[in-house]
Amino acid sequence: MLALRARVRARPAALKSLSRQSQALAHAVRFAGAVDDEGWHELEIPIESIEVAVGDLLRLGPEVVALAPRALVTALRRRTRELHELHAPRKRPRSKS
Repeated sequence: MLALRARVRARPAALKSLSRQSQALAHAVRFAGAVDDEGWHELEIPIESIEVAVGDLLRLGPEVVALAPRALVTALRRRTRELHELHAPRKRPRSKS
């Protein structure tokens, strides 16, 4: 049973992806708020743990934004910063010629 919950904003495409992941998420999607003026739905979803939720939400890319709990938001920021640093162009030392 998933005891933890997260509050997220999701675009319609993300709702479809979320609802296919599990019955619990499909249930949460059914109760998502109406789309706002910017095209987002707000909803509360069950999560297994902060660590698992980070991976699950990152798979949805920019189609979902975590709002709470703060630990999830912080963990997502940390992971995306790590990914950015890993994929940033590296400066190569100049060769002596």
